[in-house]
Amino acid sequence: MVTDSMRIDSILFSEETNTLGYYYTILNDSIVLNCNYNKTQKDIASEIKRNPSMADFRNRKMIFEYIYISDKSKDVLLKVVIPESMYK
Repeated sequence: MVTDSMRIDSILFSEETNTLGYYYTILNDSIVLNCNYNKTQKDIASEIKRNPSMADFRNRKMIFEYIYISDKSKDVLLKVVIPESMYK
């Protein structure tokens, strides 16, 4: 569990697209449905840019995807993409 209402299910890497995908299950859909996409994208990009543990990923110029899936409906509620241009 990441928080009381979110758990990380998997992290997948696509060598073809150089993309690292983080898949989360959301237990309370309103958390994601009420978020501001642009702010969320900028906040995640900022964390990637300043977090020392992300340095290797930054150096590899990866694309990051954060996919949030509803625990109830199993639908994708939100997909946030962070290209290199947002964190370099």
